[in-house]
Amino acid sequence: MKKTLIISCVLMLALSANLHGQCTWTTTGAGAWTDAIWTKTGVGCGAATTPPTTLTAGMIVNINHATITHNNRITFQSGSTLNLNSGSYLHITSGGLNINSGAVLNVTHAAVKLDGENTGIFNQGTINITACLVLYDGEFLNTGTVNEAAAGAGFWTKDGDIENFGTWTGVDWCEEGGTSGSEQPTSPAQDCNTV
Repeated sequence: MKKTLIISCVLMLALSANLHGQCTWTTTGAGAWTDAIWTKTGVGCGAATTPPTTLTAGMIVNINHATITHNNRITFQSGSTLNLNSGSYLHITSGGLNINSGAVLNVTHAAVKLDGENTGIFNQGTINITACLVLYDGEFLNTGTVNEAAAGAGFWTKDGDIENFGTWTGVDWCEEGGTSGSEQPTSPAQDCNTV
C-alpha cells in the first residue's frame, strides 16, 4: 500500500509539473498588448493568443525592438520572466509594472513609459540590466534586487523617482526631475554624466 501511495504521489507531481510547463510569448511587431502581434511557444499557454496581464510560473514574455502599449497593470509573479530586448519600448497608459518576488526582468537597452498618477515599476524580484533601462514618467520602487548584467549598465528616470530599499549592485543611475531624497541608491552614487 505504501509503495502504491508513493508511486501515485510521484506520478501526480510529474503530471502537475508538466501541466504548468513553460509558455513563451514573443512580439512580432509593434502594437497593443492585446493585439495579435505575438507568437506563442511551449506548453501551458492554453488557447490564449496574447499574454495575460498576470503572468505565473513558467511564463515568459519577450518584447523585441518594438513599442508595446497596454492600458492596465501588468504583473509578473514568481517564476515568470519579462525580457525587454534591445530597442523595446513598453508603454503602460494606466497602472504600472509589478515584478513580484521570484520573478525576473531582463533589460537590454530598453525603455518603459508610465502614464497616470501613482504609477510605477514595483520590483520585489530581480532586475538584470545590460546597457540601459530608461523610465519615463513613473516611480521606481525596489525592495528586491537590481543587478548590473554587463559592465556599464545604467538606469535613468525622466520625471520620476528611484527609491531603493533592496539590493542595488553596480548599476549607474540618474534621477532627472525626481524628488526621492534619501531613499536613492547609495552605491554607486548618482551620476547623470555617465548614464
